[in-house]
Amino acid sequence: RRPGVPDRSLIAAFGTGAGIALGSAVIGWLLGRTARRR
Repeated sequence: RRPGVPDRSLIAAFGTGAGIALGSAVIGWLLGRTARRR
């Protein structure tokens, strides 16, 4: 394994956290849009 390359678990944890944050942000934005449209 080359030095400087993050572990797969670290990449998976970072990707999961980023995906959850992005997903929640998109869901909140969509909910706000639909709530404002009504």
